[in-house]
This record gives sequence, C-alpha cells and structure tokens, in this order.
Amino acid sequence: QDYKITNMSAAATHYRMMKNSGKAKDFKFFFKKLSYTGEPIDPATLEFIDQTFNHIPACSMYGTTEIGVVLVNYPGAPDYVVKPGSLGKPVPGLKLQVQNPDGAPTPPDVVGELMLWRRDKWETTKDLAKIDTDGYFYHAGRADDVIISAGWTMSAVEIENTLLKHPNVKEVGVIGVPDETRGQVVKAFI
Repeated sequence: QDYKITNMSAAATHYRMMKNSGKAKDFKFFFKKLSYTGEPIDPATLEFIDQTFNHIPACSMYGTTEIGVVLVNYPGAPDYVVKPGSLGKPVPGLKLQVQNPDGAPTPPDVVGELMLWRRDKWETTKDLAKIDTDGYFYHAGRADDVIISAGWTMSAVEIENTLLKHPNVKEVGVIGVPDETRGQVVKAFI
C-alpha cells in the first residue's frame, strides 16, 4: 500500500493466507499483475483474489526445476485471455501433451500425465493434468499423489479443493495411507 506495488508473485498458499487472515479489506491495493506458481490454487482463493484485487486475474506459471517454466498465463498481456485456475498454455516453441498410460493423448477434460516433448521424445513432468477444448492446461496433482482405493483413482488435489470449500477449513493436505481391504484410503490433515 505504502509503495503502490503493482506486481505480486506468490504461492497459492500466500494468497490463501491473505484470505484467511480477513485483513485484506484493511488495505488499498495497486496491483496490475498477479501471479502464482509452485502449487495449484483452489476455487475459493481464486474468488477471493477476484473480489479483493478488482478482477485482476491470478496468472499461473508452471514448471519444474528440471524443465523450467513451460506453461504460462502471461500476467498483464492484454491480448491473452486468462482462464481462472488454469496453468495457461505452452510457452512458444514448446510442445506439451496430456497422455494416457499407453502414451496416447487424452481427450479434453480427461486427467492424464503431463508430458513435454524434448530431445525427440516425450519426457514426464511427474504431474497429472487435463487440457480443455481451448488448449488450456489444468493441474490435477502429482503423478505420485494419486490415491487408488478399491480400484478408484483419486486426485489428492481434487479432494483438497473439495474440503477447502467448507468455511471452517483454512488449510488441508491429503495423502493415501495403506488399507488392508481397499489398498489405500484417503487421510486428510485439516
């Protein structure tokens, strides 16, 4: 507020902490660009960002230490439409695809493994994702964060987002734990 900062980049957790503090309404903001990286963002926090920061979209930047940034929502670009909650689209010159276990591309809105074309082959990002009909990518958790219970494959991220909708849940982490009957069951830390 004092320095009229116009650009903020933070983890989704930081935005969620602002929401949970209840103090954001006490300040005047001058943001023109908002971005986040490092983790998916839940729908309730996206709604808070939209209401608090005058409808400036929070733009995701996605990458890993091994591959760098590969998907972007281009914060501040006037000719780019941001889809809230998406990872954006591939950086120009890069080819990404969401694939089934057999290596075939998934149809729109079906979760698979996010792959990057590099050095004449598909390389794993070790993340799950889906792509919509407009070519926007959406994070669906870590490939190793999949919980398989009684034959059902579940995304820890989707379960966390559902739990975060409850007004008394401020933070949540979900893991799979061994279960004799079902292989794994969901355990949530709230």
